[in-house]
Amino acid sequence: MGLIASPNNSYIMRYVPLEYAGAIGGMIALTRNAGMVVGAALGLGMMNVESSQAVQATIDAYRAVFEAGGLICLSGLFVWWYAGRIERRKKRGAGVEKA
Repeated sequence: MGLIASPNNSYIMRYVPLEYAGAIGGMIALTRNAGMVVGAALGLGMMNVESSQAVQATIDAYRAVFEAGGLICLSGLFVWWYAGRIERRKKRGAGVEKA
């Protein structure tokens, strides 16, 4: 974490406009925490199985984690799309006022 996350976050925050620093910091924390949750769920799902049911339980654990990750990804994409849409509307509104 220390070798990758700290320089990466520093690089990201260096190029973020000041008015978006809080939101971007929150997104960085969200992705970090989501990764930890998915990793913990996958690890515990794989360790918490009986030996006779290990294969099916492992597949079920992978499926559940994959579905949760997919929902998180789709939610993030929706938020990203909606934020872009709002930003475009603001720019169009500012262009109309200047004209």
